[in-house]
Amino acid sequence: MKNSEAILVTPKKFEIQACEVKEPQDHEILMKVGYVGMCGSDIHGFEFGPFIPPKDPDQKIGLGHEVAGTVVKVGNQVTNFKPGDKILIEPGVPDGDCEYCKTGHYNICPSVDFMATQPNNRGALAGYMVYPEACA
Repeated sequence: MKNSEAILVTPKKFEIQACEVKEPQDHEILMKVGYVGMCGSDIHGFEFGPFIPPKDPDQKIGLGHEVAGTVVKVGNQVTNFKPGDKILIEPGVPDGDCEYCKTGHYNICPSVDFMATQPNNRGALAGYMVYPEACA
């Protein structure tokens, strides 16, 4: 399987770059991206650069966090999905340990890893991506 992703090089300029297809870990799914919605924050990021610039100026930045697709492969401990399932994801992966997460308010987790922002800056504009089962 070959994979590529759209990387924001400068405001208003994407490059399509080759990248690896990652193997899903125990609690992850590998999905073939089918659709990516572009919301206001993506348009702003494309026109002016990311809201939160990466600390490393050489870090790649992708956009897109509203994504749906098809499960291709699942990790060894995934129980809710199988290859061929249609899937969409929650773009924020909370830590699961803070007071907000434990009381059902994961959406305001101060340590949330939100797609296309710090710390990894990877967006959904790719052919394939892995994601935690719990957020799918």
